[in-house]
Amino acid sequence: MNAVVGGIFLKGALFLGIVIATVMVVEELGRMELPERYYTIAMRILTVLSTAALALLFYAFYLPDFNVNYVFSRVATDTPLVYRLSALWVGQEGVFMVWSWAIFACVLVYSERHGFGDRFNRRAVLAMLLLGLFFTALAAMMSPFKTTLEVIEGEALRSGIGIETALRGLEGSGLYSPKAGFVEGQGMNPVLMSPWMAIHPPIVFIAYAFAAIPFGVCLIHLLTGKGEWEPLTRQWARLAWIFLSAGLIIGSLWAYEELSFGGYWTWDPIETASLVPWITLTMFLHGASEHRRKGTFGIIAPVIAVLTTILIIYGTFITKSGIIKSTHAYARSSITPVLASAIFLSLAILLLASIRTYLSGREEKRGWHPIVSRTNAFYLTAIFFTLILLVLLWGITYPLFAKLTADRTVSIGKAFYNTRGYPFTAGVVLVMGFCLLLGVVKKEPALYVSLGALALSLVGYILRPTGSYYVDTFIPLGAFAAAAVFLQIQKELTSPKKRPLILKNVSAHLLHLGIALLLIGVVASGSLQKSRDILYTYPGEMNAVKDAGGGYSLKLVNLFVYQDRKGNWVQELNVTAYREGVEVRNLTLTMINDRRYGRRPKVTLLRG
Repeated sequence: MNAVVGGIFLKGALFLGIVIATVMVVEELGRMELPERYYTIAMRILTVLSTAALALLFYAFYLPDFNVNYVFSRVATDTPLVYRLSALWVGQEGVFMVWSWAIFACVLVYSERHGFGDRFNRRAVLAMLLLGLFFTALAAMMSPFKTTLEVIEGEALRSGIGIETALRGLEGSGLYSPKAGFVEGQGMNPVLMSPWMAIHPPIVFIAYAFAAIPFGVCLIHLLTGKGEWEPLTRQWARLAWIFLSAGLIIGSLWAYEELSFGGYWTWDPIETASLVPWITLTMFLHGASEHRRKGTFGIIAPVIAVLTTILIIYGTFITKSGIIKSTHAYARSSITPVLASAIFLSLAILLLASIRTYLSGREEKRGWHPIVSRTNAFYLTAIFFTLILLVLLWGITYPLFAKLTADRTVSIGKAFYNTRGYPFTAGVVLVMGFCLLLGVVKKEPALYVSLGALALSLVGYILRPTGSYYVDTFIPLGAFAAAAVFLQIQKELTSPKKRPLILKNVSAHLLHLGIALLLIGVVASGSLQKSRDILYTYPGEMNAVKDAGGGYSLKLVNLFVYQDRKGNWVQELNVTAYREGVEVRNLTLTMINDRRYGRRPKVTLLRG
C-alpha cells in the first residue's frame, strides 16, 4: 500500500510540476495569461505532493516495510531507528527525493515572498522549478517505491531461475515468508551507522537546494539582462554556504572516526567534488559583496552562481558514473547519460548567456582601477580560486577521462592536490590578509606588510625550521591573515557605528579568522603527523611494551579472535598506551571481516 500511494504522490508531483512549467512557458510566449493566485496554489500543491511522497518513504523505513525494495536492500529489523530513517538518503533514489523536495520548498518560499506578478521573478521560478523537476524525474526513473517482489522477479528472470526457486531461497535465509511477504532486510552498511552520517547528507543537499535560488535568478538575469540579482540571492547564497560548510565539517568528523582517528580528509573524489561548490559559493559571496559596494563583478558573479549548481550536478555525475573509486560512490546507473546531457546543455546555455551579456556591455563598470586596490585584490583572489578549481576538477575528472579513452583505472592521490593546489591556496590567504589590512591602514603600509609576510614565507622555505615545506611556508602567511583579522575586529569594536552594523561586520571577520586558523591547523596536522608500524608476535610478546615514537609506547594486553552474531570474523586487540612511561589510555583495536562489506578497522578509546 505504501509503495502504491508513494509512487502516486511522486509521479503526481512530477506531472503537476510539468504542467506548471508548461503553462509558464506558454504564458511567456504570449499565448495566455493566468492569474497569479493560480500559480501560488499550484506551487503549494506541488510542495505538498513532494512532501507526502518523501514522508511515505520515511514511514516505510520507520515500520520497516521490507516489501519496498529500497527499504529491503538497506536496513534490517535490528537496525536502530535513527539509522533506519537516515538510510533513506543512503541510496540514489532517496537522495534525489530529498534534493527535489528541498528545492521545491525553497522555490515555494521564494515565490510566496516575491510572487508571480513580476515577469523576471516568474522566469526565475521557472528556472528553479525545472531544476527541481529534473531531480524529481531522476527519482521517478529509479523507482524508490518499487516492490521487492518486482525486483526479485526481474533478477530471477535475468538469471534464468524461477521466481518460486528464488523465493524459497529467501525463505530459507529468513528474509521471506509466504504468508507475510518480506519480513527481514539485508541490513545497513556498518560504516554508515554513525550519528555524523545520519545528518551529513541532508545538510549537504539542503545547501544544494538553497543554491538553486541564486542559480535560477542569475541564469534569468544573464539571459535577459534584467532583474536585481544581488539582493534576491544574498540570503540564499549565505544559507547555502553555511549549510555546505557545516556539511563538510560533519563529513570530516565522520571520516575521522571511520579512518580510526587517522585522518579527516583523504581527497576522496566525492569529498573533492563537494569542496568545489563550496569554493564557488565563496567566490560568489565575495563577488556579490563587491557588486553591492562598487558595481563590479556584474557578469562574473552571476556566472559563478549558475556554475555552482552545474558543478554540483557534475559532482553527482562523478558519484553515479560507477567509474570513480570512492567510499561515497554508487554503482553505475542508467541515469548517468541523463546527468551528462544535463551538464552539457546547462554549460552551453550558460556560455551563450555569458557571451551575450558581455557583448551587450550593460553590466560591468568599465575603467581602470589603481594597481594596488581592493578591487584588483578581489580579481586576483578570483584568479587564485579559479586555479584551485582547475586543480580539483582535473583531479576528479582525469580518472574518468582515462577510463573512457584508454580503459585505464587511474587513482589521483593526495600528493597531487597538495602539491598543485597549495601555492594557490597560499596566494588566497596572502591576498585575504592584504584586503583585510587595507581596511585598517593605507595602501602602501598594507602592501609592504604583505610583502614582508611573503618574504618570511620564502625564508621558511629556505631554512625549513620544522622540516616541512608546507608548515614553514604557510605559517607566516596564515599568521599574517589572522593578525589582519584581529586588527579589523579591533577597529570595528572601537568604531562609532551602530551596534547591529558592528556585529554584522565582526561576524564576517570572525569567519575569515576561522578560515585562516582552520587552514593553519590543516597544514600543520597534515604535514607533521607521523605513523609507525609496530609488530607483535603472539603469544610470545604478550604484555610487552614497545616504543611508538614521540615519547609514546604501547603494551599488548589481550588478543581475541571470534565470530560475532552475524557470522563475521573479528580480531580484537586490547592495548595500553603510555607517555613517558605513564599510562594515559586504554584502546581496543578491532578488525572486522564483514561477509558483505569486507574488512574494516575500528578503534575504541576506553579511557583517556
